[in-house]
Amino acid sequence: SGRNVNAYAEGMLLDKKGQKLGKSQNSKVVRSNSPKWGDNLKFAVPASSFSGLTIRCWDKHTFRRDGFLGQVTIKINTAVLNGESKIDDWFPLQTRGGRKKESVSGDIKLQIQYG
Repeated sequence: SGRNVNAYAEGMLLDKKGQKLGKSQNSKVVRSNSPKWGDNLKFAVPASSFSGLTIRCWDKHTFRRDGFLGQVTIKINTAVLNGESKIDDWFPLQTRGGRKKESVSGDIKLQIQYG
């Protein structure tokens, strides 16, 4: 849409069943229509207890509920968990499953490594 948003990203680890594992972590808020965070979200968990990660992007509001901008869910493969490889790629933002009225656009670049 071209308008600036107060964007932040929320990272959540997923357990083997795809459910949220532990507490999520948020990036700093950046006012932009093309935010660049450069934040490191770090989670202390054993490799055997999680299967992936969901990043949700939000527009921070002061007097109403934060606006959903999109999300991406990444499955973490064995090579990443063994420290042999890392993920460094662009991913298209998607809607949350089953919510037809959400308007989502854009991509997010993620770099993921374990260890």
